[in-house]
Amino acid sequence: MKRFPWWLALSLWPAWAMAGPSSGDPLQFLLHDSNARASALGGAYTALAADSNALFYNPAGLGLARRYEGSMMHDEFITNSHQDSVGICVKQGFGLSGNYRAFTNIPKTTVDNPWGAGLGRYGISSLALGMGYGKAVLPNLSFGVGYKYIYEQIDDIASNSHAVDVGVLLVPRPRMSLGFAVQNLGPPLRFNATTENLPLNFRWGAAYGFDMGGAAFTVSVDGMRQREDRTHVGSGIEGVFLKMLAFRLGYSSRNDGGPGITWGGGVKYKTLSFDYAVAPYGKLGWSHRAGATFRWGGGEDWPDFEPPQAKLRPRPAPGLAAPSEEAPPAPKPKKAPGAKKPSSRR
Repeated sequence: MKRFPWWLALSLWPAWAMAGPSSGDPLQFLLHDSNARASALGGAYTALAADSNALFYNPAGLGLARRYEGSMMHDEFITNSHQDSVGICVKQGFGLSGNYRAFTNIPKTTVDNPWGAGLGRYGISSLALGMGYGKAVLPNLSFGVGYKYIYEQIDDIASNSHAVDVGVLLVPRPRMSLGFAVQNLGPPLRFNATTENLPLNFRWGAAYGFDMGGAAFTVSVDGMRQREDRTHVGSGIEGVFLKMLAFRLGYSSRNDGGPGITWGGGVKYKTLSFDYAVAPYGKLGWSHRAGATFRWGGGEDWPDFEPPQAKLRPRPAPGLAAPSEEAPPAPKPKKAPGAKKPSSRR
């Protein structure tokens, strides 16, 4: 059996640390923001993921998706690394996802040769392909589950595994939502004699939308706790003007390499929207995420940036008026056959 290169074990920790500065576990790309809107909000998306990004944050959001939707994102993440992701959801509650990250041109180092002179360079590539289903058991309560196949290659050594995510999403009132998810439940990856655990992660969040000064605002906050790590917080605020321009500001405590501040914006044209987000990582560089989302078919046509939960009011049963609507006027009694119209004369 081919032995795992010992020099690789000494040089991998900087790459893993850059992928997720707050933990020593590998495969941190599974927890990185895979959507530009979520990234600009500091990753606080557990309670907002009723869209094509649900499998990256909370699979229960698939059960509350009201239209078909596809999204994609590209991230130029610090030096010699990038990430690409794609998500698809349908209004029946099914979803698909793909997430790929690559580190390139990493120098090989040893204790005796810390600068790697003459040792060459290598790369790391990670891939996750997922599918999931969400079900709204009540008009404002959904449960979801997602499955993902995980593959990682470090130089010429490869390994694979699989994981399950579960989540719940509750909308207690219009434009308010609460979410909880457990991510990456699965067996460890085995690189020959080396075993690495998946980054098991618990996340919970809340979001609230309101109107002010003619604009629609959304505030969200998340808590995240990973295996053998402290609890991290993400928060953000989004303002939508003229129903087509969005501005976002957020904070994430997972970014130990920089100040943790994130920001970005978006523009919407009919059913197509474009989003952009920036996050500084100190001396490691900057992360630039750009994404596009397209919605089509079925469901209600709400503004792209309005919180989806604003539309999740319980629907009345057939024949009953909604609480906010006036009851229809009672029908006039029909005139009996042969009856004469009463005379107004005395």
